Formats: sequence, C-alpha cells, structure tokens
Amino acid sequence: MKEEKAPEAYKYAIEMVLNEATILWSSSSAFLIANSILVAVIANILTIKSEDFIFQINPTLILLSVSIIGIIVCILWFFNFNRRSDYYKFRAAQVKKFEPPSWELFSGIGEKFTEGEVVHLNGLHFSFGLFSRIRPRILISSFISLFFIIYAVAFVISLLTFF
Repeated sequence: MKEEKAPEAYKYAIEMVLNEATILWSSSSAFLIANSILVAVIANILTIKSEDFIFQINPTLILLSVSIIGIIVCILWFFNFNRRSDYYKFRAAQVKKFEPPSWELFSGIGEKFTEGEVVHLNGLHFSFGLFSRIRPRILISSFISLFFIIYAVAFVISLLTFF
C-alpha cells in the first residue's frame, strides 16, 4: 500500500523542486539585472568628465549613493540566494524520501553523481569535469562578492573624491 502512494507523492515533490529551482533562478536573474544597471551607472559616472555631466547634482554624490544602494542590493541578493538554496535542498531531500528505491534519480547513483563521484551506468562512466565540480552556491556567492567589491571600491573612490 505504501509503495502505491509513493509515485503520487514523488510527482508532487518533483513539482516542488522545480518550483523552488524556478524561484531561485528567477530571483537571482532579477538581482543580476539590478546589479548590472547599477554597475553601468557607476561606469558612466567614472568615465564622464564632471563638466560634461548633465545633472546639476555632484557626480561624486551620485557615485556615493549608487555604491551604497549596490552594497545593500548585494547583501539582499546574498541572503535571498542562500535562503532559496536551502529551500531547494529541502525540497530535493523530500524527493529522495518519496522516490522508489529502484529509481535512483535523486538518491543512490543520482546523489553520488551530484556529489561529484564517478558513476557507472549502462557500461558508461559519468563524472563532472574539473570546473563543473565547483558547486553553484559557491559560484553565485563569488559572483555576488565580485559585485560587492565593485561597489566597495566605488564607495571608497567617492569618499576620497568627496572629502
């Protein structure tokens, strides 16, 4: 009786994993777009001469403001990404719980492959390449850190120029 219900719960758990993955990447895309716009503004400010600036506001003040906004956006992105990643990992664990043992899509051989182990299936060897072994959480966190460093440098430049 328990085996009959497992596939239905499994299907639902798979839908939840896909939903979490969609939310994770959609929110990361939104933060990436926001950061790209802010970096473009910073690049514009740093390359335009102050006398050619079209606004009456001091460009250094705009640089300071945009760098502070950028730092805040990076912090929010970092927290959002880690929270969404945790939800994704939780949903994947739920899938493993409901997965029939013989399937080994999320558990067994599937889990070993995800963890970077070499697996054998149908006489073939499967493994991640050297750079594919870097976990997405580390890659995205590094990317967020890169934006954060850009904003921190812009912040310091604006402070040095302003005062």
